[in-house]
Amino acid sequence: MFSSGGPPEDVEGTKMYLYISWLYADIFLNDNATLLSKVTNASTVANFFRIWRSKLRLEKCVQKSMLSHEALEDILLSCHAVVMYIMVIRDSCPGHPVELGLTGTDCCESYFSENGSFVMNRHVYS
Repeated sequence: MFSSGGPPEDVEGTKMYLYISWLYADIFLNDNATLLSKVTNASTVANFFRIWRSKLRLEKCVQKSMLSHEALEDILLSCHAVVMYIMVIRDSCPGHPVELGLTGTDCCESYFSENGSFVMNRHVYS
């Protein structure tokens, strides 16, 4: 497959990106992880993407990035939201389980999709 027996050296960035993506998914999907590891993962992910964005800005190649500015902002905001959510649960109701897999907008999107028929579309398109 590879002439030297291993992958070429230029895949190290891809391996790091996949590892960071795995850490990000692990924050929300791993029910066995401790809250400390979730906070640590959120910090690692946020710092990785901050450094990435800074590097892109320094090299003036932001337009060539595979992730949009909005996607990077969403990742950073969700990492901060995880840490803040854990802190709120810790301070307000310490006995309550922290279920990060249930956070997100799916419940809102489902609700509005089910109730979207309340508004009638009166536009006529030709």
